[in-house]
Order: sequence, then structure tokens, then C-alpha cells
Amino acid sequence: MPGREGLVLHVPSRSLDLQKFLRETEQIRIERELALMQIRESRRLALKLAEEREKLNWSLCGGALVVVLSTLSSFHHKNLLHMLPVFPTATFLGYKAHFCYGDQLQRIKENSLNLIEKDDERLNLFPASLNEMKGMKSALFDEIKRDADEKMELRLAMLDLNNNQNEALELSKRREQFGFEVLAAATTTAVLLAAGSIYKRKDLVVPIVPLIMGIGYRYDAAFGTNRESIRESAEKILKTNPELVQPIAGAITLRQIDEYRKANFQK
Repeated sequence: MPGREGLVLHVPSRSLDLQKFLRETEQIRIERELALMQIRESRRLALKLAEEREKLNWSLCGGALVVVLSTLSSFHHKNLLHMLPVFPTATFLGYKAHFCYGDQLQRIKENSLNLIEKDDERLNLFPASLNEMKGMKSALFDEIKRDADEKMELRLAMLDLNNNQNEALELSKRREQFGFEVLAAATTTAVLLAAGSIYKRKDLVVPIVPLIMGIGYRYDAAFGTNRESIRESAEKILKTNPELVQPIAGAITLRQIDEYRKANFQK
């Protein structure tokens, strides 16, 4: 008896090879899984890009104000050192604008493909083992016989493991960047202190304050309790304001997954 296309396969008759039927079922399951992952990733990137564009509007206002004030101060005091904040501000705004409206995302994608093709060993920091996946079996018949609850537990374990790997990678990147950030802040601080001493200008010390605060925040994010605070805040948002974190375009449906699967895997 035929079922709905894309959701339920035709029940095999006695003349139909059962093994072929199971292979087709497994193929559809894998294609759906891939389609679901790609749809979720597309929505995640869309949300990130929208957030960056929203932040860019505020950054442009603040950056423009810094440039104007620094330029006026430089002309008024006839001191080019007052233009010092202009260069990092312009660089930062240029980077953000390129990310939001340029081809930076495409270049990142191309670089990622190059790394994957080269099979860079750094991409696989914590390879998942069969033990971590609770002894997941690869045989098709064993998988079909497995109870639905056990499948769900294995799925959750896989998601947890993947999330832990991503968190570890992100934390590692922050710690790696922290050394360069300290060096940049220390260099800028030394230049400001030297300029303040030479020109007897105490106001040149003012930019050091946000630098120190920024480095303190980055240290907390890399080595402190920043992640715990963020986690607690996220849990509070989920309980008190769940509407803020609703999926873009609503929940993903089986129909969307099957349409994506047919468009990308059945050509």
C-alpha cells in the first residue's frame, strides 16, 4: 500500500528484494540528515550576518565620532599623535564592512574548502570514537532493530559530543588570540605613554583605560568564568524570553527537508 511520497516508502511486496528496500530507506535517512544540517547551518549564518550588520550600524556611528574628534584635536593642537586612534578604528570598520557587505564570507568558504581538500589534521582535534557514541553499530539490520529510545539517546550523545568539540575549538581560538591582543594593547599603551610624557599631555592616557578593560574582558573570556556567566544568562533567556531565540522562518518541517533533499541530492 503506497504512503505519502518522501515520508513513507511503499511496503515491499514478497517479490521485492528486502535488502534493496532497506538500502533505499537508509539512503533517504542519510539525505534527510544532511539536508537538515545544511538548512540549520544556512539559518545560523543568516542570523550571524544579520547580527553583524546590526552591530555595524552602531560601530559606524561610534567610529565616525572617534575619527572626527581625533582629526579636530590634531588640527587644534597641531599634533599628529592625536590621529593615532583613527588607524585602528578605520581598520576595524573596514573589516566589519567587508564582512557584512563584501565577499569575505565567500572567501572564508573557499578557504574552508581548501582546508578540507588538504585534509588538515588540525580540523579534527577530538575525533569521536565508537565508545563515545555508545557502541553505535554500522550494520543496517542492527540499526533497524534498535529501539527508538536508544536511537534518540545516541542522537543526543552525538549532538552533545559535537557541541563540546565546537566549544573546545572556540575556547582554544580565544586563548590563541589572547597573546596577540595583549601584544597589540601593550604596544599601543607604550606609544600613548611615551607621547603623553613627551608632549606633557595627560589626556593621551585616557585611551589606555578602555584598552585595559578590553584586555580584561578577553582574559575572562579565554581563561575566566565568562562562559559560565553566558551559559547562566542563556538559560535565563530560554526561561523568561523564549521568543527572542525562536528559529528563523519557524521550525524546520519534513516538507522543507524533503524539498531540499530532492533539489540537492536527487539530480
